[in-house]
Amino acid sequence: MSCKWKIQSIKISIHILLLLLYLLIIFSMSQKKIIFFIIVGCILVSLITAVAYVSRQKTTTNTVPKSLKIWITDGTSDAYKPLIEGFKKYAPEYNKTDIIVEKQTNDADRYRTLILSTLTEWSGPDIFMLHSGEDAILETKIEPIPSNILDFSDFDKRYDDIFQGLVSSTGSWKNKISTLKWVPLSYETLWVFYNKSLIREIPKTWNELESLYRDSSSGKYPSNLGLGPTYTPNMGDILPLWLIDAGATSYSDLSTGKNGLSAYLSYGDIKIPSSQSEPADVSIVDTLRWEQPNMISTKNNTIDMFIRWNIAMIIGYPSLILDLEKANKRAGSASASSVILTGRIPKTISQSVINIGKYTYFGVSKLSEKWQLSAKFLQYLMTPEAQRLYMSAYPYLIPAQSEFYASIENISLSDTLTRAKIWPFIPNIGDQLSLFQYGLKSRFDRYLSEGIDTTSTPDIESITSKISKDIDCEIKISIWWEQAGDCRDQ
Repeated sequence: MSCKWKIQSIKISIHILLLLLYLLIIFSMSQKKIIFFIIVGCILVSLITAVAYVSRQKTTTNTVPKSLKIWITDGTSDAYKPLIEGFKKYAPEYNKTDIIVEKQTNDADRYRTLILSTLTEWSGPDIFMLHSGEDAILETKIEPIPSNILDFSDFDKRYDDIFQGLVSSTGSWKNKISTLKWVPLSYETLWVFYNKSLIREIPKTWNELESLYRDSSSGKYPSNLGLGPTYTPNMGDILPLWLIDAGATSYSDLSTGKNGLSAYLSYGDIKIPSSQSEPADVSIVDTLRWEQPNMISTKNNTIDMFIRWNIAMIIGYPSLILDLEKANKRAGSASASSVILTGRIPKTISQSVINIGKYTYFGVSKLSEKWQLSAKFLQYLMTPEAQRLYMSAYPYLIPAQSEFYASIENISLSDTLTRAKIWPFIPNIGDQLSLFQYGLKSRFDRYLSEGIDTTSTPDIESITSKISKDIDCEIKISIWWEQAGDCRDQ
């Protein structure tokens, strides 16, 4: 039930209580006073009825909302202009409605605070964008959409398997009610960007990757693995590869996946053989972790090192291409952009491909009063036309609708890194694709940075315990209004 109807119910209840009180007063008076109050009462009832009728007439004659507010976390507002134009052709009854797409901030914590505060003030977005598994608090502010408002009967056929679970049903088969949590437009998987001049091909297994360190020369590293978010900015994205392999699927069970964190960090300490030509008194940097002071002094990170020919391969989502483009500009003529390719991720010891996925979606705010318009807009986002327009704006993302896979196989992720293609990121049949539940990814990344980048000997037990405890506490406080001390002092 929308808040508008809740308010109407409260008003009706108040009127009934006032009427009962009025009748009680009447029955306790003399006959003349009763006649007087009956006349006054009739006048008041007539006035209230007239006002209610006029108000209802205004509501029914103004059924088309003047605006629809949509908030995004990625991309730009301009990129959505073709989608807005397409929607108004798709639903001409909303041709005069102002569809407002706004990007408030890039900061995830700030984005959450803005949405929560504006929802409280009844001025928030009607629809807003989120990333799967990255904000458990805001997910509770989205209202699932019933099938009598939004047609998603062919959802399972048209959308990739990564979106299984978005459709849920309750009730018996006679009175089944189906709902769709939200509408996805794209998704990503982890694969490899590599320098063809430094390694001929990507190692087929993680064991093969470790052996590459023994064959490398001083100052050249096979991968960017093993460092914290300060030096490997997308560590929070790639760490779940090892956490899930160790048995942890979310922030809440990191205690079972601490061996995965240790395994990831071990790559930063694998020694590279020093060159025989170096003088004996020269201090040789022979692990990637020892490169950290150099990165601080030059204000670079492992992405810059990759672009500048010092790292052979890095792991990331296809959207990492945006950071690679920035690093490419910083590198200038020292860039390796012409020899950067993309390929599939190494296999585990069991010869299976374990991969992580994430997707972007739009959901309707629980406090929006523009349900019909919001549902209509999401219905449009599920059309092939909307998917095609979104692909044109964001060529580095995998389309949510699987029918478009064949059309993107030869698409380059970038106009500058043209040899980096999107096809390796599309999962093969048999790949184990998992969604990691971060709870609050911004906090997850921050705790990793605090625990790993500020010390030479990270305390794995302390890091995993802090992440699980603090994120769980933050979610409880926000959703269940639990006192901060009740969970933080445990």
